[in-house]
Amino acid sequence: MAQQQQVVRIDREARDGLGPELTNRLLALIQSRIRQAAAVIVGDYGKGVVTQPLLDELKKICRRNGVWLSLDPKPVHRLDLSDLSLITPKSQGAV
Repeated sequence: MAQQQQVVRIDREARDGLGPELTNRLLALIQSRIRQAAAVIVGDYGKGVVTQPLLDELKKICRRNGVWLSLDPKPVHRLDLSDLSLITPKSQGAV
């Protein structure tokens, strides 16, 4: 700290993907509120939250409830992007 401002920050990340327990908790929360939504918009930052199992279940939940599912994918990993309502494409060289 210098004059009440943060000068240095050190973070450690794990990008292993969500485990089944956290995935199920996240999906349960979405399921409990899906009827209030017109769309679910997922931004993938490549931090391990957006996994294929999560995306597969989101597709099912949204399809059952007539809700759009949009994904802004990160090209660091491959996901099955079929059956999404909207995808925002990015290339590796995009800024």
